[in-house]
Amino acid sequence: MSISATVTLSMSMDLGPLVDAVARQGKAAAGEPPLKEEQLQAVRQAVVQDVAAEVKRGSEATKARLRSSLTKGVKLLDVTSQQDGLVVTSHTRLAIDDLALLPQIAFAAEDGSAALHPFAGFKVATQGGTTKVEGRSPKLPKAPGARGEMVLVLETKDAPASHNASSAAGGRLEWRGPLDGAEFPVKVTFQS
Repeated sequence: MSISATVTLSMSMDLGPLVDAVARQGKAAAGEPPLKEEQLQAVRQAVVQDVAAEVKRGSEATKARLRSSLTKGVKLLDVTSQQDGLVVTSHTRLAIDDLALLPQIAFAAEDGSAALHPFAGFKVATQGGTTKVEGRSPKLPKAPGARGEMVLVLETKDAPASHNASSAAGGRLEWRGPLDGAEFPVKVTFQS
């Protein structure tokens, strides 16, 4: 049984606590007095401008890089990034001809290093009229001081027979987890 799907992987990160910690540590390491609130606000504002420029510049390059590495049957629909102050959210949306391709998805890395396989740990098994998808969310390194969330959305034409998604509406399943280096389990079963 072949099941086509749209898969969206989103990450949202609040860089505020990280920026504050780095700014304070820099002053402390230099033996200087702590930053005053207005100085900290100026540092935050400078980082907001730097991040905005990077977000704007990076989307098209990311799209081209990701498109170049996708396997047959997987299509990049969109890569978007949004910024609200020091909160940055990115969305990568893929169309796949068959859920069985999920573990094969590879994204070319920015620096030419090994490709990223966000769903490598997923298993897709079909027996008779039942297709089971099981895995764990992509493992990301913990970013000390940063707060965020990862969201995985799986959209299919038909609703699943069972799942462990955080929320569901028909054939749209959504899993959410903190962006703290931890993984969350993903389980879904389809019946024909």
